[in-house]
Amino acid sequence: MLSMMIHDEASVRQAIYLTQQHCLSGGLNVAFQNNVRATPQFENHIRRYFLPFCRDAIQSFLAVGFAPYRLRKLRDGCQVPEILPIGTYSWNVSRAPTVLPKAWYFDRNKDHMGVADNTGGSKKDETPLLSYEVTSGYTDTPPSVYVFTQPSTLFPCTSALSTLVQPYRMLCHKRECTLRADQYNSKPAVVFEEQLKTTRATDASSTGSVIREEIIEENRERRYKMDTRQTLHHDVFDSARIRSQLPDETVTLVAPLNHSVHSLDKALTPMDVHREELGFMRLVAVATGLPPSLLLQGSAVIGTSAVSTSASSMAWSDSAESCNRMIMETCNHINSHLQMLLEDVYGAIYKDAIKRMPKFSMRALPTLCLEQLSSVFESELIDDDVFSSILKVASHQL
Repeated sequence: MLSMMIHDEASVRQAIYLTQQHCLSGGLNVAFQNNVRATPQFENHIRRYFLPFCRDAIQSFLAVGFAPYRLRKLRDGCQVPEILPIGTYSWNVSRAPTVLPKAWYFDRNKDHMGVADNTGGSKKDETPLLSYEVTSGYTDTPPSVYVFTQPSTLFPCTSALSTLVQPYRMLCHKRECTLRADQYNSKPAVVFEEQLKTTRATDASSTGSVIREEIIEENRERRYKMDTRQTLHHDVFDSARIRSQLPDETVTLVAPLNHSVHSLDKALTPMDVHREELGFMRLVAVATGLPPSLLLQGSAVIGTSAVSTSASSMAWSDSAESCNRMIMETCNHINSHLQMLLEDVYGAIYKDAIKRMPKFSMRALPTLCLEQLSSVFESELIDDDVFSSILKVASHQL
């Protein structure tokens, strides 16, 4: 259900796309010791393989709460990281075995309890108590796992998007009910009811049994005579349908004699489906850490054409500022994990050069409206490169 929601739901895909665009809006910078920049060849290598890796890692962070990856070897022998696609692996939460200590001692100097081992010192176990165990047929070797959200023994998945599975299931159920109701209501539903029609004079002059036999015989003769007339009606209706260019599946029904026509009741569709859609989109925005206005309207800033007074413009600027703060907090949190993930990947690929570990930095650019951006640029607070980068991010959001 989680994989189907991520791949099929447009609002979830849009939230993931916006998060990726904002987190990677400033690009990926690599600097070695003493602030030595990488060579152009290595920068192209980072831009070609590591940036898509970060983009896929963001989706994995939001989807399952961790990033399973493998090292793929290219034709030239270089290794590049690759996130395992969702649906190609399964996982479970494992608990590390806890061994009871053989003896406890009290350290008077440090005023705390410690565990006595064979050497007589305090022993510290760095193995996490809970961890993800990922199995996949996508790779021959066991994949590496970077933890974004801590696992839990109560739930197999503690990611941001996993909290939306139950609301999404209810929304899909309402969509199916609406679709079935629309299909039922779009089909013709007509019932013919036979009714014996007699005059009051006939009722007053004859008994009931005799009247009924006469009426049945009379209706039988009329049905026989109506066959030719109904055939003529259908021929006329068919010729009219051809001239009016109606669809071929159009059906014309003519009620027989002494029959009344009744239409069946329509099926009721679930109420407020549109409101449910907007409510689910708001839940998606809250779960991913995006402003709801950014996901609902496609931009964090509402158009300035509707702003007429100073009070409304002040409220509009405050709303834009709050949206920017929310976006920046979300991006800084995700980028800090991406930097640690890239350090782990770099250490796994270049084991011999681990002492010369570079510093990966990713900074998200704020989203500004065109009026604010132009005033900042005219005040020479930003240079041309930053100005073009912000314009590029804004063009992707529109």
